Amino acid sequence: MDVLKKINGIEIAINEQGQGPVLILVHGLSSSKEGMYHIRDMLCDRYRVISYDARGHGESEMVPSYTLTDHALDLIALSREYGRGGKVSLWGFSMGSYIAGAALQREPDLFDKVILMGTKGDGKTSSVERILRERGHDPATVGEVELAMILMKASFAPKTSMLRMLGLLKNRSKVRLTEEARRAEVEALHDFDLFPGMKDIKVPVLVLAGEYDAINPPELGKAVAEAIPGARFVLVKGAGHMMSLEKKDFVGKVATEFLEG
Repeated sequence: MDVLKKINGIEIAINEQGQGPVLILVHGLSSSKEGMYHIRDMLCDRYRVISYDARGHGESEMVPSYTLTDHALDLIALSREYGRGGKVSLWGFSMGSYIAGAALQREPDLFDKVILMGTKGDGKTSSVERILRERGHDPATVGEVELAMILMKASFAPKTSMLRMLGLLKNRSKVRLTEEARRAEVEALHDFDLFPGMKDIKVPVLVLAGEYDAINPPELGKAVAEAIPGARFVLVKGAGHMMSLEKKDFVGKVATEFLEG
């Protein structure tokens, strides 16, 4: 079921599938809820899975500027809306993992278990902006074809063929962001640091990192896991940033065991 709801003062596009405990999925930069549907489909037989478009993304409201804190407050409001007095679990990917981490630190009592996939704890810029600028591109103006080629090579394991990459990505976001929207999403991730609050997190956390991830290398995820008391770190071998696509069965098994353990 797809709905558009006013959440934290703006219109947020939401997809809901399944029955059971609430699990909210938070997508990555320049993506949308569709980018998390393969995870939704793995779990909606046992969870009420909520996938949504972050502000400035997909079919949600295109606000001119915002911050990581705004993203976190949106997620908190969404968690209250669907949790209805109970706790919800989170699965955040890349940018979505920063949003999940920021929300967790602000309102820890809202959350049951949290999965951070392809994550890092701080950044001067977004990881995508860093990679593009290293290659001489402006993230807001780089051509879509060139952007896709650069990010695909950074997101998958070296042995993954281009044909398989394209096949795995075929059902992801079809919403194209304007130059203004792309600039806003990148600026929202400038100079964030979640490490200071990690020592106080009491919620069970699973950190998943791809062995060949060039967007957020595994050592960044390991640093996050080491900073959170009791967090579990799992290296997904033979996969890059898109580990939940490349190693879907393994990631699904580890995540399910964590959520139900």
